[in-house]
Amino acid sequence: MFFGGDEAGKGPALGPLVIGAVALDGIGIKKLKEVGVRDSKAYFSNRTRESHAKLIEKVALATKVLVVPAATLNKLKTKYEISLNKMLEMFYQRVFKDLVDKAGVPEAIYIDAFETPQLLQQAIGIIVKTKIIVEHEADTKYLPVMAASVLAKTTREKEIEKLRREYGNFGSGYPSDPKTQRWLRDWYKENRSWPPIVREFWETIKRIETQT
Repeated sequence: MFFGGDEAGKGPALGPLVIGAVALDGIGIKKLKEVGVRDSKAYFSNRTRESHAKLIEKVALATKVLVVPAATLNKLKTKYEISLNKMLEMFYQRVFKDLVDKAGVPEAIYIDAFETPQLLQQAIGIIVKTKIIVEHEADTKYLPVMAASVLAKTTREKEIEKLRREYGNFGSGYPSDPKTQRWLRDWYKENRSWPPIVREFWETIKRIETQT
């Protein structure tokens, strides 16, 4: 049995951060490989990715998807001065502990790196004693990470759609998106404060506050 972990939504200026984790045995890995499960960024069709997400839920021995709202990220950063990378370490500890409780100790854990690999290895090693492989672009190499990536991405897209219905079309949420930049500037100009979906500690947000 193997665990895989990946996150969606680390870079956007608004919306939740989502961490996905999956427990798969050899049979499950083979089935998902046969149907073409891959890194979530490699899907051209949302429908196919969503269909694969449902299959992953059926085939996996256990899954865990953690949705962390922007308001929670803001609190952890402003009140407790925790960096985003440290937050991610904490969130990964939580999802993998849940998988161990559900499925037992895996032969190995594969995680897509977002920082120095050794730091995340140490953090997960506190939770479970097993082989921990943290690599950049692991979501293009290891099926368990690909599966976790699909669950995280699919869940975040559903959450973003809910937010768009409530707050309007703010684009992708990434700071480089002109539609997102325009929405942020218009919102702050009109309200002089931010809704709970905005990550207030982002440099983009600080810049808009000083320029608007």
